[in-house]
Amino acid sequence: MFDYDPPKEKEPVDYTGLKIGGILAHVFFLITFLSNADIGLVAYIVLGMVMLAIKIRWQLRKRVWFWATQSFFDHFSAHEFFNSHSLFHSSSEPTESIREERARVD
Repeated sequence: MFDYDPPKEKEPVDYTGLKIGGILAHVFFLITFLSNADIGLVAYIVLGMVMLAIKIRWQLRKRVWFWATQSFFDHFSAHEFFNSHSLFHSSSEPTESIREERARVD
């Protein structure tokens, strides 16, 4: 009447998420120190997703195309990040070229 499944053996706890969070905490605090918390949080999330993707597909680590794809997307995202954000510019003052353009428009 009832199907009895014997209890399964307990697998060891996977601490991968904790390890990824610990590694990336340093990145978050460094970027927060250099710039602001918003950019640090974005970097934390993006790098965390990259590391999670590598962990999920770790069986592909012996394939060259896997690492080529990872490095391409990592390079592209880092390139876009550093081109769109200035980590060391903390002033809200407009630059000289923006002031000149505003003067022309007015």
